[in-house]
Amino acid sequence: HLTVLANTRDGVIVLKDKKRMLYVNQATEELLDLTEDEAIGQPFHEAAKAFSGILNSYLSESEHQIEIQTSIRAEARTFDVAVSSMAAARRETSNIVISLHDVTERKEKEEELSRRGSIMSAISRAAERFLRAAEWEENIPGVLNDLGSASDVNCIHVLINTLNENGELFASLQYEWTTPDIAPQIDNPALKHLAINQTKF
Repeated sequence: HLTVLANTRDGVIVLKDKKRMLYVNQATEELLDLTEDEAIGQPFHEAAKAFSGILNSYLSESEHQIEIQTSIRAEARTFDVAVSSMAAARRETSNIVISLHDVTERKEKEEELSRRGSIMSAISRAAERFLRAAEWEENIPGVLNDLGSASDVNCIHVLINTLNENGELFASLQYEWTTPDIAPQIDNPALKHLAINQTKF
């Protein structure tokens, strides 16, 4: 059993009475940045600071299955966590077993797929609006709002290109969508009549 636990990719922590570390496998050592010798005997809240505040209320003889988010070395990570009890040999009390399955990559892929689906839906709605409206420009604010919300961005700027009498190409900010925390730039003179060869985005 110890060989299996030691080589699993999931983090495994076993706590004894008073919530002290009894066992950690190699995956947990990497998560906590502690060796097994450093972790054993230490209070859970000190040795596993990234998890203790979130999991402390679940450390009982009841079984729990939860999803948590925490920071490991300044990186946001998501874990499926299983908490269960295990009878301690020759003792009346039970040890607590914590299993930590890192699902960060899976969650990121799910969020990306969801975002793509939202963007495609927004584009589809935009096409319908433009095809149905005689005055298509009236639909631009609603379309930009749909696209901005779907793509999870702070602002969208639409610049219109024009040619002057000399055939030189210029761009001007014509339409805009922003979240409430972003200052509008639609009236910014610096974004009007920009020579294309001088414009940097």
